[in-house]
Amino acid sequence: MPGCAWHKESTYKSHVFGHQWVLFALLYQDLLLPLWAHLYHPKGTQGCGPFRTKILLVKKMLQALRLPVPCKVYLLADGWYWGKPLAQLCRTGGYHMISQLRANSVVFVGGKRTKVTALSTLRSAYREVSVSFYGKQQALQIAKGIA
Repeated sequence: MPGCAWHKESTYKSHVFGHQWVLFALLYQDLLLPLWAHLYHPKGTQGCGPFRTKILLVKKMLQALRLPVPCKVYLLADGWYWGKPLAQLCRTGGYHMISQLRANSVVFVGGKRTKVTALSTLRSAYREVSVSFYGKQQALQIAKGIA
């Protein structure tokens, strides 16, 4: 089947055979409207056309976004998407990006490069929330950062 390949699954620390899709949707109150869906395939997958990274697919979707009325846009993305190219595109487009940062990420706080791990000591920067994750209640530490 075109597009099927082995994909790394970090949750299970293994590989899974199947499809991976990059989905771009609009959420308004309780209504979710899928706008675009692109099949992602790793390099060398047969029958799928040219290789494109997931970040490139998202960038193309964001660049094509035309909303009929002005509104705030929040990009909610997996931690794998967080990086300079997508963050810069969101910043220039006036979009907000919500993502989990990897432990080795670097952010700018007050104009200074700061490792994310250094922020963990700033208790005032975080707020604890309880969420249901795979049927279990989990406590998460969340922080708001403005670039």
